[in-house]
Amino acid sequence: MLSLYYGIGRYISANSRDGFWGTGAIKTISELLRKELPGLKGFSESSLKNMRMFYEEWSPVLDPSDSSSPISPIMIGEIETTTLLSSKSTITIDELELFGNLSFTHHVRILNGEKDVNKRWKYIRMSLENKWDTRYLQQQLKDNAADK
Repeated sequence: MLSLYYGIGRYISANSRDGFWGTGAIKTISELLRKELPGLKGFSESSLKNMRMFYEEWSPVLDPSDSSSPISPIMIGEIETTTLLSSKSTITIDELELFGNLSFTHHVRILNGEKDVNKRWKYIRMSLENKWDTRYLQQQLKDNAADK
């Protein structure tokens, strides 16, 4: 699902930020999807905006222009996660695999609550290791648990 949301976010970002779509396009797309596919869930206007944010926040890390990593690629759908390892990063391949195991809602909470990429990774790891639900994660973000 993360790969799907990332791809949708990329498409929405390209067309709404750099493309020709107007300000009401995301709302219109959401309404059309719900009309054409009744019962389809997860494509509300706010969800589509979250998908765009998910792509825009992670794409500089997931899709950097320099892909000269000597590590074999690890793929989560269409997202090549090996590129998450920069020369300054302390993130392990195991942590990269954790990325795909966290729900989209958890990712959105982390992206909204923490701007530092390294701390985001800490929240991903802590959420999975401690089986935090999104409400508890939200509280941990407010309490700056990654700093402790």
